[in-house]
Amino acid sequence: MKYIYILTLLFCFSACKTPTFVEKKIVEFETGFPLLNSFSFGTWYDKKNKKEYIYFGNPYSGDAIVRFFTPDGKVQSEIEDVPLKNGVKGLANITSIFVYDIDTIVIVNGGAYASQMVYLNRKGERIQKIIVDSVFGQNERYRMLYCANQTPHKPFVYLHFYWNWVNAVDIPSSFKNELEYHKVYYKKHYETPSVCRWDVRANTYTFTAANMIPTYFFPQGDTSFNENTLILSEELHNCYAHKLFLWMRTSDKILVLNPDNLQIEHSFNISSKYSPIGIDPFPLKLRNQKLANVNLIGGRIIRILYDKNRNLYYVITKHELPEEDIAFSTEAPLSIHIYNTKFEKIKEQYLERGKYDYRFIFLTSQGLYISQNENNKDYDPAKRRFYFFEIEK
Repeated sequence: MKYIYILTLLFCFSACKTPTFVEKKIVEFETGFPLLNSFSFGTWYDKKNKKEYIYFGNPYSGDAIVRFFTPDGKVQSEIEDVPLKNGVKGLANITSIFVYDIDTIVIVNGGAYASQMVYLNRKGERIQKIIVDSVFGQNERYRMLYCANQTPHKPFVYLHFYWNWVNAVDIPSSFKNELEYHKVYYKKHYETPSVCRWDVRANTYTFTAANMIPTYFFPQGDTSFNENTLILSEELHNCYAHKLFLWMRTSDKILVLNPDNLQIEHSFNISSKYSPIGIDPFPLKLRNQKLANVNLIGGRIIRILYDKNRNLYYVITKHELPEEDIAFSTEAPLSIHIYNTKFEKIKEQYLERGKYDYRFIFLTSQGLYISQNENNKDYDPAKRRFYFFEIEK
């Protein structure tokens, strides 16, 4: 009886230490513009005055700016808006805006043929422009990864392999049909190193191992790439959160890479009590059918956040929706999966459907912010309302 009592106390103590996200309030940010890009916002810590700020970028209109706020939603009067007009000239596919410091605003243009990174100072003047050109071979290209931040304080950027025959205009007429083209495309795409770290100053490159995607996401012996060869989506998603994380839109597996040498340190699978995550590998001949709506209705990994104060990782997943609800995909329920630094799962916390928007989530030292869904009756595109969660134990 004594041992049972001790075990009960230990269990209760452990349970009390498990982090819980507790919704406290709504914080409203009067941006003055809609958030059209889910990687053009974030947090910035000013080391000089030891204050944390939240920023939102608007690269698309004539009034292109980055605007700064305090964590309670007030426009920061001490920091003027940074104009982006000069920085966005000639950029057609802006994938993210990242603030490293007030004199280093980074705009990433993720186009397949014109992948670029532009650095601006606080006046919006260009101080540097990096262009990733076709330097790896005639039919091989690398483009900027779709990172929420590209660690621009370091002299390197992360690139993602992008074979240029993925564009219809580049498909040679020798291919009889789309299936024949995809046989060649997937073989080329999978056997080439998926990620490259480019040292801009030294102009040197570090690559992941070849065949990383089939090796880790769906091991199989067949590499001939016929119509029955198993595949997943070709696109890798990623996040820099203390480590470099890679995953596929259609998979439940996450790879953890050392951000310096790109060696794979760990891999783990995400599972939810509430929804399947990803789909099983499927034959190449069923590619179009399987990928048609999986991005909108399928359960998938959205983002990974690192909480340096608690030394924990938070993996955000959206849940599966019925096909008839595809028009309301942003209303999908969410889960926050909490992991320790060994990537052992501690807890999964469910967030209800219809209330939140999984595309707009960020973490501060004070807690977690998740955007109110755009289908809410009081939605205003010139304002962004976030639910604020304290992280309690």
